[in-house]
Amino acid sequence: MKDGQVKNGGTILIRELSKEEIKEIEDYIQTLKGEEEYKNYFYGSQKQGYADRGFLLNDSYYCDVEIYNSIPFIGMFRLPNKKNYSLKSIIYLFDSILKEYGFIGVWRTAENKQVESLHNHIKRRYKNVTEIKKDNLIIIIVKEVTRCK
Repeated sequence: MKDGQVKNGGTILIRELSKEEIKEIEDYIQTLKGEEEYKNYFYGSQKQGYADRGFLLNDSYYCDVEIYNSIPFIGMFRLPNKKNYSLKSIIYLFDSILKEYGFIGVWRTAENKQVESLHNHIKRRYKNVTEIKKDNLIIIIVKEVTRCK
């Protein structure tokens, strides 16, 4: 994964983390489980394992990629006390993973309005999006790299 340039000339800094770094940051994230701001990040009572891949974006977001049934799912976590809230870096990483795997998934709980806005953006931006709703979960899967104009 390489750092990238965005249209307005800004730089997106993306660093893929080692397995040890993933474990360290995900263990830290678990300590925030009871905080209201992060309640929608967690689903279920127990962490099942560590991400297959992890990325630090502009030192503001941690994004993980977990592969389920051969589908890479990307998750996002805004790090506490960080000021850079731009989603450009997340979309850049999303595009990169989509190109690498040919498809990608994003899940959210129904009440998670922050990720709902990302889901809506993705549904507008890409042509081949499947949405699955089951109980309190909403999953979108994007196939191919073709984008809407």
